[in-house]
Amino acid sequence: MSGYTMAELGFGALDLTPAIPYYMEHVGEVDFWIPLYQCLMDRDLDSVKRLIARGDNIEGLLPGNPKPNDYGTPLHIAAMYCPEAIDALLAAGANPNATRPADGFNTLMVAAQSNNLQSAKKLLSKNKDLFFGKAGFFGSPIAVAEFYDSFDVLRWLLQVEERQRAGNPNWFDDAADAEHVKALAAARAEAEARRLAEEADKRAKEAADAEAKKKAEEEA
Repeated sequence: MSGYTMAELGFGALDLTPAIPYYMEHVGEVDFWIPLYQCLMDRDLDSVKRLIARGDNIEGLLPGNPKPNDYGTPLHIAAMYCPEAIDALLAAGANPNATRPADGFNTLMVAAQSNNLQSAKKLLSKNKDLFFGKAGFFGSPIAVAEFYDSFDVLRWLLQVEERQRAGNPNWFDDAADAEHVKALAAARAEAEARRLAEEADKRAKEAADAEAKKKAEEEA
C-alpha cells in the first residue's frame, strides 16, 4: 500500500465523495478506504453489522497504520451519512471521543458540518462531552454549524445550549429532557392544584367561621 493521505491524492479533507471513483480504480493501492466506510456511506446497516461481526476494525485502522486516516473513524462517517449505525459502532467499542486527524473534529462537529440532525441528536445523547469539543478556530460544534450554514443542526444546538445554561440535568438528551420538562410541568400543576385546594379550604373555613359568629351574635 502506498500510504497516501487524502490531501496528497488531491481530494481534500472534508468531502468523501470524490474519493470513491479513485478507490474503485486503484483498489489495493491506497490505504485510506475500508469496506466499512463504503457501507456506511450507502447506509447499508445490515452490511455494517456483518463487517463489525467479522471483526473489521471499528477505528478505521488497517495493518501497519497506527492512526486513523484523514477522514477519521467509521463513527465519523456514520455521523455524516448513517445515524442508524451509530448504536452498533458504539456497542462494538468505537471510541466515542475520537477526533478526525484532518481537522480535529469530534463526531458531533462532523454531524454539525454535514447538517445531519439525526446523527447529532443521537451522538450527544450518548456523550455530552462532545458538546464542548474544540478544533482549530472552531470553538464549539455550534461554531461549526454556523460556519457551514447547517441551519437544522444549528437551531437545535442553540436550544441545547439554552437548556445547558438553564441547568437542566438532561440538557444533552432530547428525550430525557422532554421527560424532565414534563415531570416539572406535572409537579407545578400538582403544586398549583394543592394551592388552590388549600385556598378553597381556607375560604370555606372563613365563611363557616363568619356564619357561626353571625349566628352567635343573633342568638345573643
